[in-house]
Amino acid sequence: MKRLLLLVFPFLSLWSQAQPVFTQRAFFDVIRAYHPVARQAQLQVDIARAEITVARGAFDPTIGTDLGLKEFKGTEYYNYRNHQLNIPTWFGINLNAGLEYLDGTRTNPEDTKGKSSYIGVAVPLAKGLLMDERRAALQQARIFQRSSLEEQRIMLNDLLYDAAKAYWDWWEQHETYKLFQAAYDNASQRFRLIKTAYEIGERPAIDTLEALAQLQSFQVQRAQVAQELQNARLQLSVYLWQSEGEPYDLPADVAPAVPDGPVLADIEAMEQLVANHPALRQYGFKLDALQIDRRLKLQYMLPYATFKYNQLVSGHGITGAFKEPLFHNNFRYGLSLSMPLRISEGRGLYRQARLKIESTEWERLNKQVQLQTKVRQSRNDWEQLLQQVSLQRTAVTQYATLQRAEEVRFFNGESSLFLINSREIKTLEARQKLIELQSKQQKAAVSIRWAAGVLAN
Repeated sequence: MKRLLLLVFPFLSLWSQAQPVFTQRAFFDVIRAYHPVARQAQLQVDIARAEITVARGAFDPTIGTDLGLKEFKGTEYYNYRNHQLNIPTWFGINLNAGLEYLDGTRTNPEDTKGKSSYIGVAVPLAKGLLMDERRAALQQARIFQRSSLEEQRIMLNDLLYDAAKAYWDWWEQHETYKLFQAAYDNASQRFRLIKTAYEIGERPAIDTLEALAQLQSFQVQRAQVAQELQNARLQLSVYLWQSEGEPYDLPADVAPAVPDGPVLADIEAMEQLVANHPALRQYGFKLDALQIDRRLKLQYMLPYATFKYNQLVSGHGITGAFKEPLFHNNFRYGLSLSMPLRISEGRGLYRQARLKIESTEWERLNKQVQLQTKVRQSRNDWEQLLQQVSLQRTAVTQYATLQRAEEVRFFNGESSLFLINSREIKTLEARQKLIELQSKQQKAAVSIRWAAGVLAN
């Protein structure tokens, strides 16, 4: 069994002669490595990277061919071929080059017949000069890629928080079962001793009935706790997966680790980490993306002005395009201008962009206050539970002392088995309460790290 566990479940700490122990850290490692939600979170990062590739496609150079031929009643109207290359640049300027051929009897007199070539540029002079859709999409895709890393941390943070609560529920039921098992073993031994004493005439028959009733009571409670332990183990197994994507059921002989309480310095440091919470960092990335959108919407308030210039060459010797000065000979240029008179669309889009930024800033501030409050509330719970655990330990010691004293009195003939059973039940209840408080304390410590957003670190 141990060799099988090592092969299938490498995060268990196993000893040759001891019960396998499964720590919370190992539990988290399994979840990070194999849980479907953790793998899904990584896929979100990969999807964001693919979005960058998509956005970069707007800057890919393109080649194209335009062919046209018309012949009617034996007359060749035109025969046109144009092979062109277009290169977009980051600065909004488009470079282009092409090889043209035109022949026919019914061609446009503005077109150049025969072989020709050109190399040119298209430059936006107002709208699209500082920002356009292509640059905005690529910049936002890069921001969303960084934001996806924070989304991954948020998903893992929430997943590990739920998993940690299941782990400490399992620990609580495991320790409670051990407690009732020990109580049952002790009551069983006491019953045998009382029964033997009755058989030799040293104890009355009523004592055997008293001891048997206590034994049966513990037996019933042990069975109930065993069922709750099995359910807690099944709930924990929900978070356990193998590398092949198969669910894994935690074996019954695996035990949780003894909890180590966090120190106060670690708890205090959590409040300082809220500012770097992945949810708040996501708001920062969202604001960066909205700022890019605002700059893009500002372009809609500018006039459309585009300057195009082509240097022409007779024939297909495109390499000699710039042997002559620009605007001197063999050139073609154009200037396009347009401007909406009221700029209604531009003003509306720009106002929307500014209002979205303002709304997001308020939303981020509200989220920060909520996270800080959650950390403080969790810290208050942890500090109160720390005091309760200390007091409950003292109570357990006192109840155990009273029980031992009652047992001494009983064997001295000064007490009854009823009083011993009563003391034992009080001690058992106190120890069960201590286990419950320790579990809550561990959950409170996890809750602090979850509220600070560092549980997945």
